[in-house]
Amino acid sequence: MLKLIGRIIAISKKQEYILTDVPKFIPQLDEGTEVYIGFSEKFSKKYIISVWGKNNSNVHFKVEKIPLGNDKITVEMGVFIDEKKLNILVEKKIDEVGYFGFKVIDASTNKLIGEVVDIWHQPANDIYEVKTENGYLPIPAVNQIIKKIDKKNKKIYIKLIDGLLDLIITRKQK
Repeated sequence: MLKLIGRIIAISKKQEYILTDVPKFIPQLDEGTEVYIGFSEKFSKKYIISVWGKNNSNVHFKVEKIPLGNDKITVEMGVFIDEKKLNILVEKKIDEVGYFGFKVIDASTNKLIGEVVDIWHQPANDIYEVKTENGYLPIPAVNQIIKKIDKKNKKIYIKLIDGLLDLIITRKQK
């Protein structure tokens, strides 16, 4: 059985497909992951992911060379994944998904910075999107910044490096 994980809303000049409505629990899909693309589960065809990345609330991805005989991928098509494979991927990412709602604390002052509201999967490292009083702060998940993760108390302690707070993005409701 296939599970819908999003709908294609655009195709970039680099032939990347842009997905919307992707649930937050959907993990990073690795190169080589099988997905099915079509207007419905019944009328979808198999493709192999070559690139997968998350940016805010959308996902961008590429597929390996489209096999001969497959129809063109177009806007409004759905992207599906085998439900059993999805469950395995979600289980592997359970710790990461568990960081949603964690409080982010300045390790040097013990002051609250905000709360993790999203995780962006990027090629180099993940980025935790933190909702602060002033907007949204992208925090790279790297050892130079993330100093301690306290799972029991749902807190992430970070080192505030110079310029990090300058990255706050102000938006209305997200």
